Amino acid sequence: MGACAAFLLLFTPQAQRIELAGEVGFAGYYRPGDWTSVTIELKNRGPELDLKLLIGWAAPASFQLWKSPTPATAQQRAGPLHEFRFEMPKNSRRRFSAVMISPPHKPLSVWAFAMGRKGSHLATLELRARPLAPQERLLAVAGMERPDGLDLPDLKVAQMRPDLLPEDWRGYASLSALVWAGADPSDLGSGARSDALRTWVSSGGHWIVDAGGAQALMNSPLAGLLPATPERSVPVDDLKPLGSIPGAETSPEGRTLIMDVALRRGAAVLKHGPHPLVVDSIHHGGRVTFLAFDPTLNPFKGWDHAQTFWAWLLGSALDPPPRSTDRRPAPFLVGAPELASAAASFPGVAIPELRKLLILIILFLAVAGPLDYLVLRRLRRLHWTWITFPAYVLIFSAGIVVIGAGFMRSAALQREIAVVDHYGPAGFSRRRAIEAILAPERIAFQTDDARPLSSNFLLQRSGGHDLGDPVEATVLHENGSQLRDWIVPRGATGLAVADECRDGPSPLTYSVEKMETAEARVAIENTMPGGLMRAVLVTPTAIYDVGDVPPGRRVIDAPALAHDLADARGRKPPADPAERSDFGVYCLLERLSFPAAPSAGDPRTGFADGLDARRWVESGGSVLLAWGRDLDPPVSFRPRPRLRRSIVLYRFFQEPSR
Repeated sequence: MGACAAFLLLFTPQAQRIELAGEVGFAGYYRPGDWTSVTIELKNRGPELDLKLLIGWAAPASFQLWKSPTPATAQQRAGPLHEFRFEMPKNSRRRFSAVMISPPHKPLSVWAFAMGRKGSHLATLELRARPLAPQERLLAVAGMERPDGLDLPDLKVAQMRPDLLPEDWRGYASLSALVWAGADPSDLGSGARSDALRTWVSSGGHWIVDAGGAQALMNSPLAGLLPATPERSVPVDDLKPLGSIPGAETSPEGRTLIMDVALRRGAAVLKHGPHPLVVDSIHHGGRVTFLAFDPTLNPFKGWDHAQTFWAWLLGSALDPPPRSTDRRPAPFLVGAPELASAAASFPGVAIPELRKLLILIILFLAVAGPLDYLVLRRLRRLHWTWITFPAYVLIFSAGIVVIGAGFMRSAALQREIAVVDHYGPAGFSRRRAIEAILAPERIAFQTDDARPLSSNFLLQRSGGHDLGDPVEATVLHENGSQLRDWIVPRGATGLAVADECRDGPSPLTYSVEKMETAEARVAIENTMPGGLMRAVLVTPTAIYDVGDVPPGRRVIDAPALAHDLADARGRKPPADPAERSDFGVYCLLERLSFPAAPSAGDPRTGFADGLDARRWVESGGSVLLAWGRDLDPPVSFRPRPRLRRSIVLYRFFQEPSR
C-alpha cells in the first residue's frame, strides 16, 4: 500500500502544486495592435522548483485542440513568447509583468505556461481579453469609487486597483486618460509602477487627479506631476462655475469642500471666485489636470450634466479615430502606410533588372548552341563541346552573380526612421523608431532595443495579406529583455519598432531673442558632436528657416518661411544626393508633426498619430525641428547588418515664456 501511494505521489502532475492568476490590460480591455500590459501571479504550493514562465497570445480555449495546450501545441499562436526564468522557493508566490504587442485584428487570449527547466508542463492559464473597437476609447479609474458621468458613448471604463497598474510605461498605451479618484499612492507597491506612470504622462498621457487624493500624492514620488500644491479645504455653497462649460444647462447645487491650491504651472481653466477649480497643464509631452473638488461626492454626484463635464474635460481624446480605407494597412504601431513604406524601402539597393538577365540568357543560348556548333564544326573538333559547354555555364553564371551582387550579399541591410523629442533644457526625452531589415537570406536576428511587427512586410504587401500580425520570436526577460530568434525570410523586409524614454539634459537649447514678421533671432547652443541640418523653428505666429546648426553656441537670424503651418512644406530638395533621396521622408515627418488639419479619411494611428505637435504650439510654445547627421542607427541587431542608415528627426520643445 505504501509503495503504491509513493508511486502515485511521484507521478501526480506537478501542475496541482503550481497556481497561476493574472490580468490583461485594464480589466481585460486592450487596444488591438498596440502595447498591452500583462500581469501574472504565480504560487508554488510544493517544494522548491526551477521554472520557466512563458506568456503569449493564442486562440481562445474554444479553438484549442487540447484541453491544456502547451507553447508547442497552442493553436493560432501570434507574436513573440515572453520567457521568464527563475527559482521558486517552497510555498512562495511571485508576480511578473510584461508588455506585449497585441495582435491587431484577431480576438485572441493571453496564455501563460509554467514549465520546468527540462520542459515539463506544470500549469496553464488562459486570460480572456476584450479588444476595443476602432471607434472606442478606454479610460481607467484608480480608486474605490467611480465618478458619475463616465458612461459616455464609445468610452469603456476600467476600475483598477493601483497595485494592478502596469510596471512598464508602454503598458498604458491603450488608455485615453487615467482618473486618480482618491487612490492611495502607497498602494502602487513597487517603485516601478510610480516610474511607469510618471513616464507615461511625460510621453503623452493624460492624468486627471481629484482633490480626494491630492494631499497623499504630495508625499509620494508622483508629487512632481501635480500642477498645483494643495493648501487647505475651503467650504463653498455650490460648484456653479461647472455650469459655464459648453452644453451644461445647470450647475451642481449644494454645499461642499474644494481644495485651495497654489499654482505651480499651467492655468486655471475654471475658477470659483479666487480659487482655481480646474487646473490644466502640459507636462513634457503629456497633460495633467487637477480637479479641486471630489467628483465622487455631492453635489457633483448625481448632477444631470456630469457627462457633459467629462466630455469637455477629455476633449479630443473621445473623438473616434478615422477608419482606414486601405485594404493593406501598415502595422498599427507605425500608423501611416507612407511611413511604413518609406522605412521598408532602401534607396540605392535594387533587385537586378530582369532585362539584363534576359539578355544574358539569350546570349548564353546563342553561344552555347548555334555559335558553339558552327565554330567547333569548322575546326573539326565537335568533341570539344564536353569542355566548352561547362565553360560557358561557368562564365555566364559568374556574370549573373556579378549583376546581382548589389542585392545578393551575405549580410543584411538596416534602415531606420526615428523621431527624438526633447522637452525642456534638463527634462525628458522620447525616441521612437521604425527599424527595417532587408534580408538576402533567411536570418535569425537578436536585439535588446526593438520589437518585431512583421517579418515579411514587402512579401505580404505584394500578396495583399494582413501586414500587422506580430511575428514568432522569443523575448527573454533576464537582466533586462532581449529579443531572440526573430526570423526574416530570404528577400523579405522585416519591420520592428523601438520606443524608449529617458530623463536628462537636452543636447540643444535655444531661446528666441527677437521675433518679427520677416525674421526671428534665435540663440542656439548645440552640444551634439555631428551638428544638425535643415532646422526649422515653428512658433504660434510663423515658421522660420534656421538652416544648419553646427556644434557650439551661435545667434542665427532666421528668415520667415510661412505664416501658416499648412504652408511650411514648400522648400526645395537639398543639393546633396544622399539627402535628396530621403527628401520625401523629411517632408512626410514634417507633415505628420504639423498636419494642416485632421482628415476624416486619414488612416493614421499609433506612431504617426503621436507625432502631432500642433497642440504644443497652439498653447503658446515653440518647436525647433532639425535633422541629424549621424547615420549610425542606435538600435543594434545581431548579426550586425552590412549597411546601416538612419533618418532622424530631432524635435526640441520649449514652453511659452512667462
